[in-house]
Amino acid sequence: MNLWIELISERHGVQTRTRFESFPVRIGRSYACHFLVDSAVAAPEHLEIDLGEDGVPVARALGDNTFAVEGLPGTHREFSVNADNMIRLGHGLIRVRTERDLLEASDQAPEVLTAVQRVRRFALAASPALAALVIDAADKWLNSTDGDFLVEVLTTGFWQIIIVVAWVAVTAMIAYSLHHDSRLLKLLRAVGYGMLGVALVHGVLPLAMAAVNAGTGERFSQFFVPFVISISVLLSFFYMLRKRPLTRMYATLGLLLAAAIGGVSCYQDYRGDAVQASPQIARLVPSFVQLSPTQNRGDVLKSFAGMEKDLAASRTGEIPDEVR
Repeated sequence: MNLWIELISERHGVQTRTRFESFPVRIGRSYACHFLVDSAVAAPEHLEIDLGEDGVPVARALGDNTFAVEGLPGTHREFSVNADNMIRLGHGLIRVRTERDLLEASDQAPEVLTAVQRVRRFALAASPALAALVIDAADKWLNSTDGDFLVEVLTTGFWQIIIVVAWVAVTAMIAYSLHHDSRLLKLLRAVGYGMLGVALVHGVLPLAMAAVNAGTGERFSQFFVPFVISISVLLSFFYMLRKRPLTRMYATLGLLLAAAIGGVSCYQDYRGDAVQASPQIARLVPSFVQLSPTQNRGDVLKSFAGMEKDLAASRTGEIPDEVR
């Protein structure tokens, strides 16, 4: 049986490919190895690739060394590798392919999509964002009192589309530069789900809260809006940087981070009076470039107290001679 060992770059491009017919294959920095890795992180003889009893390649660390498998936590001493696994050594990745992998790849017919199928795929990916625009338009129509909701719907929808296009374009360019894969539809779907979640919070949550006579749901929306936005942003970054599906660990971390963002938002709203009395932007802009002066609420109250004290003192003071 033959093995092909490939050195993969950070952008997942094949740098070298070597065929081996005898095993095990030693990998490391030493010239005594069968497959050389030019990295200071790799040991002179770091690991070896051998065939298991079932014909599956097995990577074993040599000496006290360990290795990491791309996309999996922790380090390993021994790992059964397949065509989807890549072993990380420094800045390089090592992938092992067998004859079985090549045969299965050659049996797969290339995917050729017609124009209608491409449009259909794009429409399915864009459907969450379109549904969000429809819900937002319906909410503005229900809350309209002067009949000019159409202009507001068009302007709001236009800016929402601009934001979606800009976000998807930037993340797709980064994903393509990292992996030669723009992942355009996945990124469009992630942003669309975020828009749909925010639209449901603004349009459906107040109706649901009113149906059970639980108020307007304003407190809930102040938490769920940043929660939904943070989840969609994390999902977009995950699609942009990773090639494997969402794991339970990343999902848990994302939920905890989103909950923290929502908690901070609720706390800021709870202190809304203080925020309005001392605008946050005034703390960021130097005083000499501020267009309008701002004062702290406490300073204003002290000034009023001083004016009242001076007024009371003037009432009990002596009348000047020139006034008599």
